[in-house]
Amino acid sequence: MSNNIDKLAIPFMTAVARVKPLKNNKEFPGGIVRFNDIHSSLTAIPTGRSDAIVLIDSGEDRDANNIKSFLKNRKLNFSNIVATLITHAHADHTGGLDIIGSESKSVTFISEPDSKVLSGERRSQGPIPGLFDLLTHKNLAAATSIKPEIIKDDQIIEIDDLVFRCISMPGHTDGSVGFVVSNDIVGYNLFFPGDALDFSFIGKKVKNAYKIMTNNNEQSRLSIISARDRINDLGINIDFVIPSHSGEGDFELLQNFR
Repeated sequence: MSNNIDKLAIPFMTAVARVKPLKNNKEFPGGIVRFNDIHSSLTAIPTGRSDAIVLIDSGEDRDANNIKSFLKNRKLNFSNIVATLITHAHADHTGGLDIIGSESKSVTFISEPDSKVLSGERRSQGPIPGLFDLLTHKNLAAATSIKPEIIKDDQIIEIDDLVFRCISMPGHTDGSVGFVVSNDIVGYNLFFPGDALDFSFIGKKVKNAYKIMTNNNEQSRLSIISARDRINDLGINIDFVIPSHSGEGDFELLQNFR
């Protein structure tokens, strides 16, 4: 029964929110695959060396069943995961971290403010995540076995053929981070804004983060504008913008966002 509910969760949520639907196992250049996990999505990015992959976020399921299925279908295992980059510390983005940490030598990267949520020192931010923590008497985003690496604004992380640029995007949570991912060998630039934004159901408009899920909606709006302007100033041509809760969109759509 629960599996059927899980399969319906994302189509239901995207319909209610009127955001561009997520496609499970959506493929992007260079063998990149985004796959769904209950209410959210995560992305596996090949590093360009052997069978190593990097994950953007770790999904919602604490048993990491969708990650296991993804790895099995591609004849990989948890040891192939060399890094996990967390956009923010909400439970639907940190769920698989304990399993990944116990089954691999993966390094987890997260911002300093959100690392305190991951360690259980701080309650999840945003009206609904905070309420869920309160009602359950625990921090649902905590992954206590993980000792993460702290990332900072504008930090560059190089992993084999991949280059990750960290862009601070506070608002959804204090420590929300966007990632620009580049691979010059394969030839792509992708932007992962986490939950800071979504694309509308026809993909023709940028929507700000959900107020009921967001700690500071106005700050989140300003962070979208700031991240866009910084990417423009850097002269990086983004091929796809890949939010966590809607289908992908063009970076051009961000140019008119206010």
